[in-house]
Amino acid sequence: MLRSLLAVLFVLVISPSARATEFTKIENPQIGLESFLPPAISTLEVPDEFTIAEALVFLNLRHEFFPDLRVELQSPKGTNVVLGPLPHGLDPATQLFEMTAPVVLFGFNGEQSEGLWTLKVTDQVLSDGGFFNGWTLDLTATPEPGTLLLLGTGLAMTGLLSLRRRHARGLHS
Repeated sequence: MLRSLLAVLFVLVISPSARATEFTKIENPQIGLESFLPPAISTLEVPDEFTIAEALVFLNLRHEFFPDLRVELQSPKGTNVVLGPLPHGLDPATQLFEMTAPVVLFGFNGEQSEGLWTLKVTDQVLSDGGFFNGWTLDLTATPEPGTLLLLGTGLAMTGLLSLRRRHARGLHS
């Protein structure tokens, strides 16, 4: 019984606090990526305020050779993180590289999420190109201190109830 009560407390108290929130920006029309063009710059407004525990970025872009690209993400606080090196993976159907896996970013942990995020994609090498179509920023919040307090209170109450039941059984036997 105690184990099931603890499991319920864990689900009710811990799970909602570690929420992940996705914010997506689609560029329409898509932005060309060529070394002779200015960098593709895309901004995304995050309206929710919480402390970041983890940040993932999903890029929707196609290019002939990903290592030619420099991708930077700037937080509302002004922290710049370079994404890379970008993975290789030629799509045989299009003969272009297509980004499918997320990039995990540790440089934003502990910062506040709210505000304008800026992604900048620069093609640094002549002779090939591609397109930037958009991106998704997936932010996970750190558990709030009140959550841990609730968990501690719940565990203490469970222990007290258990002791009270044991004591009551001992008096009646």
